[in-house]
Amino acid sequence: MMSRRRSFLSLGMIVLMLALPFTAMADSSGRGNTKMSEKVKISTEKQVDQDRVQIEVEFENLTDYITYNYEITITRVDPDFVHQRYTGEFEEINDGNDDYTVTKYWEPEQEGPYTIHSSLIQYESVIATGMATFGWGDVGNNSDDASLVVTPEPLLTHYDIFGNESLEDNVTFHFSTIGTETGAAYESKWHLYEGHEDEFGGTGDADYIVGEGPSTWQIRHVDMADLPDWENNTNYTIATWLYRVDETDEGGYTNVEVGFEKWTFTIGEDPELTIQPVIPGCMDANATNYESEATEDDGSCEFLDSDGDGVYDHLEIDGCTNANATNFDPDATEEDDSCEFLDSDGDGVYDYLEIDGCTDEDALNHDENATDDDESCIYPEPIRVVLTANQTTGDAPLSVTFYANISQGRTPYQISWDFDDGTFAENL
Repeated sequence: MMSRRRSFLSLGMIVLMLALPFTAMADSSGRGNTKMSEKVKISTEKQVDQDRVQIEVEFENLTDYITYNYEITITRVDPDFVHQRYTGEFEEINDGNDDYTVTKYWEPEQEGPYTIHSSLIQYESVIATGMATFGWGDVGNNSDDASLVVTPEPLLTHYDIFGNESLEDNVTFHFSTIGTETGAAYESKWHLYEGHEDEFGGTGDADYIVGEGPSTWQIRHVDMADLPDWENNTNYTIATWLYRVDETDEGGYTNVEVGFEKWTFTIGEDPELTIQPVIPGCMDANATNYESEATEDDGSCEFLDSDGDGVYDHLEIDGCTNANATNFDPDATEEDDSCEFLDSDGDGVYDYLEIDGCTDEDALNHDENATDDDESCIYPEPIRVVLTANQTTGDAPLSVTFYANISQGRTPYQISWDFDDGTFAENL
């Protein structure tokens, strides 16, 4: 049935999104040539206190004095509807760097997941692209494509109401749109056909009975008693369509089909048509409350998260989670102590932990945290000492006062006197 297929789609998206860490990174190379190609790297970080996401797009391997353009777009489940678009221009300056970073802050208007697409443009041609996905809100329950669904009440596959108008009054078809994109315009329609869904092509009017749309309604309720007379022992199919209304380049509008669902039920007393009521429950075998007899997933599945990291146990991926490691695994959710790091100079300090600075303790700008000397040390001028006395001649006994005038060098000074007659003065 329609709702069961929707559950499978939702489960697939949950597995995809929960396997990703929240901070997503992506990069993509551009043209191939003799030098390194231009490259686009995207990173995202959720700023909970401000209810927004920080987006950083880094363009690498740029050419000096070249003017580039960029375009950054953000989409949700519908890849063809843009929620936010950023464009700009910059010139790569010959300053020793070959990269340029664009930082944007965006407040998602509805729950995710969201995808960031970025393009680096030169002379109106796209030369490099990048893409990254991040979650926002309840990703697992908000990852379905937009569609128009029909929910009968009561939900049965067989309605034994032929010739009984009072029973017809108790059956209602509810039409509603789900998964739509905030900011997009939609139109909906539904048609009732005679025949089973396997026989329904939806291309002609041969089996068409009644219907509505397309129109802008998002919720519609239709009673079975208000529809044409039913035939006994007959299958019927209700087909639904959802269209996104896009503006054309000419200023008009066009309908783009983004959702199609159909549901078949039977009217009659044929003994071969057994009434099969829907059994709601959890249909995911990975869940702790999995129900093997369930025929309709009701969204009640519960999963273990033993370490409380937000990733269910059956979705955990062991690997190196440190982005500084040479074997960093962006899909890993659980650290397995397998990380490996570079130590190019063999000094026992990993490259990403190296700190450049002056390592000489005799220098004025000695940096006690520095691990690699960068030849930036600054030393004091040589010490200068001038000795003077208040008098150099006189009658015995003669009392003389000596002065030491000291400059430059490194303070504090420590002075020791040797008068060459067996007397000393130290640590002055």
